[in-house]
Parts: sequence; structure tokens; C-alpha cells
Amino acid sequence: MSTQNPVIRVLIVEDEPAAAEALVLHVGRMPGFGVAGHVGTGADALRRVVAGGVDLVLLDIYLPDMSGLEVLRRLRAAGLTVDVVATTRARDLSVVQAAVSFGVTQYLVKPFTSAAVRQKLDRYAAYRASLAEQDLPVARFAPPDEFAALKEEALAMGFPHVESGPMVRSSYHAD
Repeated sequence: MSTQNPVIRVLIVEDEPAAAEALVLHVGRMPGFGVAGHVGTGADALRRVVAGGVDLVLLDIYLPDMSGLEVLRRLRAAGLTVDVVATTRARDLSVVQAAVSFGVTQYLVKPFTSAAVRQKLDRYAAYRASLAEQDLPVARFAPPDEFAALKEEALAMGFPHVESGPMVRSSYHAD
């Protein structure tokens, strides 16, 4: 295994110009991360991920041509296991649950701060590093305890409370 840490290539899927520009700037400034591209539609996101060279997608849930949840559904149906952080104004816990069930590893609520973006990317880098240290493949879905962390985060942001959530599978847990 190489002693160098490869750059994590990030595709930004965002149709709001100000939010897209901010994400490009934040990702570009983060050590260990690089912007693989920026697209503004779900169809363009699907084409770009299929083309390869993307490790992480920052995916808006509300896109002009299809929802980010539909993008996620199509990615998973095609067997594409790229990691995804949802970026959205959605404050409905059912949207969060659906996103997590499709493999979203984190959720970034807009409007976001530079510190919030940095925290999400730092957490993602730590997650990738822990997998590399254990010589495990990058997980297809969030670890089960990640849903609990997302739920706590959602409740702290004022999302309505629900008693149960989806079962979240991890590709590195034995069946």
C-alpha cells in the first residue's frame, strides 16, 4: 500500500450557483481533497459518476431535473457505490431517512458554514483513513451507528422526531 494519501476526488452536484461556488471553494481549500467537477443536474451527475474518477459526491437533494434521492436510487441500481454526502435545505426527517437508506454517509444542511463543510469533509477523510488502516474497501453504505448520529444531528436542527428508521447495511459487516 502506498505511503502517500491519494486525493479524494469530489463531484459537486448543485444547481444553486452561490452554493455550488461555495462548495467548490471549500473543497478546493481542504487538504487531501480535490474538485473532480461540478454539475447542476441529476442527469449530468449520473453521467459524471459513470465516467469514473469520483470518490465522493456532494449531492443536492432538490435538483431541476430529478431529485437527489432519484440520483441515489439510480446509482445504487447500477451498482455504483460512490460515497455521497447530501447537501440540501430539506428539513424533513423522512428525506434524511430515505437518503441514508440509499447510502448517504452524511447530511449537510443549507445554508452551511465553512466550518460545517470542513467538519463533514474531515469526518469523511477520517472514515476513509480508518477503512484503509483496516485494509477494508470503502463502505457502500454508512455504518449502522452513522444513522444514529445523523438522527441526533437532524433532531438538533429541528427535524420532527420519529421512532424508527431504515435498516442501514454496511458492506464491511459480515452477513
